[in-house]
Amino acid sequence: MAITITSNSAASTTAYHLYRATDSLKSSYERMASGLRLNRAKDDVAGFSITTRMETAIRERTTAIKNVNDAISMTQVADNSLQEGASLLQRMWELAVQSANGTANTQDRQSLEDEFNHLKTQLDHLADNTTFNNQKLLDGSMSGKKIEIGGASGMSGTLEWLSTNESSAQLSSREGVYSAWWSSADGSALTAPSILTQSDAEEAIGTLSSAVTNIATQRTRIGAFENRLQAIADTLTQSSIELSSARSKIRDADMADELSKMTSRSIIQNASTALLAQANQQPALAKQLFA
Repeated sequence: MAITITSNSAASTTAYHLYRATDSLKSSYERMASGLRLNRAKDDVAGFSITTRMETAIRERTTAIKNVNDAISMTQVADNSLQEGASLLQRMWELAVQSANGTANTQDRQSLEDEFNHLKTQLDHLADNTTFNNQKLLDGSMSGKKIEIGGASGMSGTLEWLSTNESSAQLSSREGVYSAWWSSADGSALTAPSILTQSDAEEAIGTLSSAVTNIATQRTRIGAFENRLQAIADTLTQSSIELSSARSKIRDADMADELSKMTSRSIIQNASTALLAQANQQPALAKQLFA
């Protein structure tokens, strides 16, 4: 082997391998610290592109799940109010039956009417104050409101409040708080009844029966809509889990493999450092031969 003093190829080669080992060791440290195999695009261009798209899809599903869960909460609020309203209507029906009884006198009917009107006021208050996020649910104003699910998992991007595949099943298509209660099953308007006279009470019995039937129909629609929302939430959740698992396989670091590589690279770095020191001494040794 030739001995030179103007160049030191051994030192250059050793320095190059030391640089490579140090750079690789730095990457191992970064992956061990972050837990990620892909910390920047240069680590794996194709993999980075795929995981970026996956991250977008996961975030889309996470947001859609939150929107759907909010809608589920909203339907539950509406259903609870309708349940309470149905109880009030049933009590009003009982009062109407008592007032329609021929044994009731004028004073009896006035007392029954007083309680009856109080219950109507309670229904008015209930319909006017059933809200979710400051939005009234029982006055018809929610008609046409959309629930955004982002088109995830191949589903349509939005759902209409209380819609079904066949038709739109809204709580009320009429304006005014009474429309939540004083509607028949076919949606036609009913007159808020009175039971002050026997004939009024007899008419009120039919009106209240129709109103109770309508509430039952509305609660059935709400239940079906809530079930649909829950199914969508389950689908979105499962899809998000699968995407997260796939992203992890591409993006996350294999800690055992990285630890093994880090140990190997650390040994190479230490050896290269020692060899570089020796290689740098060769020109000086050559000069001593001619001294």
